[in-house]
Amino acid sequence: MKTFITIITCFMLLYTLSAHAEGASVFYKELNLLSGYSDMDGFIDETKMLKNSIGAEYFRRFSGEQGDYLTLDLQSRLTYKPTIKFKDAWAIEVHNAWLEYKLGLGYKLRFGHFDPSFGLEPILDTHGTILQTLAMKNVGFKSDWGVSFRGTARLFDYEASVQNGSGMKIKRNDGNFLLTYRMGNPQGNNFVYGFSALYGKVLRDNMEDSASSVMSDSEMSDKPILVPPSNGRTELKKRIGVDFQYPYKSFLIKGEFAYGKDDKDNILGSFIQLDYTFPFVQALLAEIQMQNWRSSMGSERMLDTMMSTCLSYKFNSKLTARVAYLRTFDKDNQIFIQLYYFGI
Repeated sequence: MKTFITIITCFMLLYTLSAHAEGASVFYKELNLLSGYSDMDGFIDETKMLKNSIGAEYFRRFSGEQGDYLTLDLQSRLTYKPTIKFKDAWAIEVHNAWLEYKLGLGYKLRFGHFDPSFGLEPILDTHGTILQTLAMKNVGFKSDWGVSFRGTARLFDYEASVQNGSGMKIKRNDGNFLLTYRMGNPQGNNFVYGFSALYGKVLRDNMEDSASSVMSDSEMSDKPILVPPSNGRTELKKRIGVDFQYPYKSFLIKGEFAYGKDDKDNILGSFIQLDYTFPFVQALLAEIQMQNWRSSMGSERMLDTMMSTCLSYKFNSKLTARVAYLRTFDKDNQIFIQLYYFGI
């Protein structure tokens, strides 16, 4: 109950601030209702990144005589899990919580909780979508606490981030840290691409997948086996990656590839997604996605492959309904229905 009162109080305070900001701010409300079925678990009420929740986002630009100089973004959710005891069912999730200062000449400095500078995640809005990028597999979380520097070098934009390596909570253990860097062409182009690098010691206890279920190439016809987490509280991660987006008529193609190591294990990940907007019913969107994740552990090669499809219908600019099918080969089939509201 204290958690509920705290989050409602914060939302009311943010709403009051936005009402007196003289048009310099926007206060968004969010509602996510999600339900599904899994072959392995029966009824399920969440994905790895989405839970039933109510949330809000407060976005404000501060201006002076020379124009905008500071941007603030606060975004959080109060989540609810109906399958456990009521007093334990509530939790607060912090998503965006950052300040960005314009240094001039196109340079920007950001402080707070934001996406690491790696792959597609920093340039896509996956906050309310069922289909996700490789961020959870590459980093272990989608946002982290730290500082970033953004700028432009001739024909390319770049961003470098120094973060805590702990995800949603600020924790220190065994020298955790996260360094990420992405360089790509400007996002206003039709064909957008980027190159990324990542290095850090990431806290394992803040990753959703501290032990991931993947299949051995030699046991593809048997049951999936668990890959145990490495010893210690942190995991040394090294990555290089490339990503792209390309629109063609009613289609949008997105892709991401990553190679590196988790401690001593070689990692190879790929993600490809095709979106199709129906020309005569533009509120209707079809998506199909394929993810592959390969890990080499000594003489064993482990493979995790997932195919996902999603059909979305936008009733208006604020309300969207989705139905999705997720198949993790030789492991599980899941179906989700989602109703998502996000608007002023």
